[in-house]
Amino acid sequence: MKKIISFSLAILMIAVLMAPVLAASSKIGSKVANPTATVKGKSSKGVKIDGAIGEYEYEEIPYTVDNLRYEGKDDAYLAQIMKYSMKMYACWDSAKLYLAVVVDTPSFVQTQEAAKMYHEECIQVACAKVDEKGAETRNELGFSKNSSTGALMFNAWSSVYDFKWTPKTDGSEFQVVTKSGKTTYEMAIPCGAFGSASFKQGDRIGLNVCICVGSDKVGDKKNGQIEYSIGTGDGKDATKYAKITLGEAIAVPVATTTAATTKAAATSAAKAATTAAKTADASVIIAAVAVVALAGITVCKKKH
Repeated sequence: MKKIISFSLAILMIAVLMAPVLAASSKIGSKVANPTATVKGKSSKGVKIDGAIGEYEYEEIPYTVDNLRYEGKDDAYLAQIMKYSMKMYACWDSAKLYLAVVVDTPSFVQTQEAAKMYHEECIQVACAKVDEKGAETRNELGFSKNSSTGALMFNAWSSVYDFKWTPKTDGSEFQVVTKSGKTTYEMAIPCGAFGSASFKQGDRIGLNVCICVGSDKVGDKKNGQIEYSIGTGDGKDATKYAKITLGEAIAVPVATTTAATTKAAATSAAKAATTAAKTADASVIIAAVAVVALAGITVCKKKH
């Protein structure tokens, strides 16, 4: 009898422990493993880490919902976060990948210590070699900010390729800016995170972006994820990351003056000058006539 009771208690405990996992709902895109994209090089305008997307600073990384994995605490929360917008922007130079992600965060909250930031609002960026064969061989980096103090937070859950990086939390290497219900995560990640000594055009890298939204600690205690590619939020597998090609530099339009434009401008200027001269000549004649007329009136007055 005791054995039966013990066995029943064990089954009950397992069921309780499994309940949160079973309660979670997910939606996985049909092309979520190894999506591909090209990221252009840094333009002549450069990049400023300020939590804003400047003109010619980045180009957007294209994706479809088929490249995403959504997860929610329950069906209702899953449906909610599937309505959120997420835009990813990037560029590169020989030393770094610059990444900016803008996502809906209606009620940004982050109260955890850095190592546990994934329980609330944050971004997890996973980096690997494009041809990585080891599922857990990755650099997994987390970025967020304390929602009360605004202090920036960073954590590295995994470090490989002899790469160790602790960015400054003064805003010079990454930023987390929340405005009007949206949060912009912006960062400059050294090429070493991808197992590279330096970047050049044509190189390929492995990249995964996982956005954690909501909180399972405060409020309604509901949280979820929006993940581009797969291999971080649902289990660690660097072989499934997006395969990103480093392309040509972002082009900044240069103002040009054609011969036709120059001739038209010169003609217009000449006409304006002629008109001004004629106007000036007419004014002189009118003034002279006025003087003569005035003189005649004066003479007439003197004779009388």
